[in-house]
Order: sequence, then C-alpha cells, then structure tokens
Amino acid sequence: MEMHLSLSFTHTTAVASAVAITEEGRPRPKSEPVDPKAELAAAFKEARAMLDGLTVEDRSVEESQASAAIADAAREEGPQEDR
Repeated sequence: MEMHLSLSFTHTTAVASAVAITEEGRPRPKSEPVDPKAELAAAFKEARAMLDGLTVEDRSVEESQASAAIADAAREEGPQEDR
C-alpha cells in the first residue's frame, strides 16, 4: 500500500489530504495492444461528435433568444394598425 499526503496552507486556512493506494486499486495495463492510428481516429471521432452536439445546442439557444427578442419587441411596439 502507498500513502500520498498533500499539505497546503494560506494565512488563515490549512488543508491536509491523504490517499491510500492498494494493489487492487492500481490501473492495470491493457491486455491487448492498441493500434495508435485506430486510437487517434477514435479520439477525433469522439471530438467531432462532441463539437456537433455543441453546435446543435448553441443553435437552439440562439433561436430561443431570437424568438424572445422578437416577442419583446412586438410587445413594446403594441398592436399594429393598418396605415
């Protein structure tokens, strides 16, 4: 078992934390070799999916904000009369 201890302090506060690591808790090496090209391709695919998800969410937020701004402007102008 290993013990890792961290101590830190400021003028008014002191913090101590300890972590015990046992053999069972240690990361195990992967049993099968990893193809670096396949791993890189998977990382890019995951990043692309994350960016695509953010883009969709950003669009829906922008559309909601635009709709709210149009509704606010319409309320401020009042009813429109034919000229």
